[in-house]
Amino acid sequence: MGTSQSSNRPEISYIVSLYARPEYLAACCWSLIGQRHTDFEVIVTDNTTDNKVARRQQQFIATLKDKRFRYVRTAGKIEVSDCYWSAEYGMKLAKGKWLCFPCEDCYYPPEWSQRLLAAAVGGNWDLALCENIVVGPETCGSDRYMLVRVGTPSFPAYKPSFIVKAEKFPAWLNKPTITACSGVDRTTMQRMVADPAIRWGVVRDLFYVHN
Repeated sequence: MGTSQSSNRPEISYIVSLYARPEYLAACCWSLIGQRHTDFEVIVTDNTTDNKVARRQQQFIATLKDKRFRYVRTAGKIEVSDCYWSAEYGMKLAKGKWLCFPCEDCYYPPEWSQRLLAAAVGGNWDLALCENIVVGPETCGSDRYMLVRVGTPSFPAYKPSFIVKAEKFPAWLNKPTITACSGVDRTTMQRMVADPAIRWGVVRDLFYVHN
């Protein structure tokens, strides 16, 4: 597991699902740039139907001047303008050995991917789960930040909280027929951790923030 960038097949493909909240995007992107493990690509899939917002988000990605980042407008190319449909569009473009699915309102500490990869390689896992999620007011519908612990068979993960081998992740189950996101994470991940062909584990004392 190296940290030098590979143009042919990076270690991780981050597929960042955008909708219409460009005010969050900078924190997410800079947290990816700040990862200690640097062998990655970022495919930014924008499913917003608002052209003005899309231009703003595309322009921000351009200002990064980082060849590892690629902006793709998915609105009109997917059946439903939803983060799961958009993420699957990005999967088709991804070259990484591992997939990760941040939302635009996520922040990962610098050691996040490094620790997940080290645990996955050391344990011969196909799927590495982050134990702790700090959810913000908009995400949790509360007036404060809250700590959520995942990594159990009944509640394994949320969409941005894991890395998985690309060949082990075919699709999101029960994708919505209208723009929504409830239930898709849990259904998909419960199916994966119940699959005897999937080797998985939890990285303890690791967190990310979902604003």
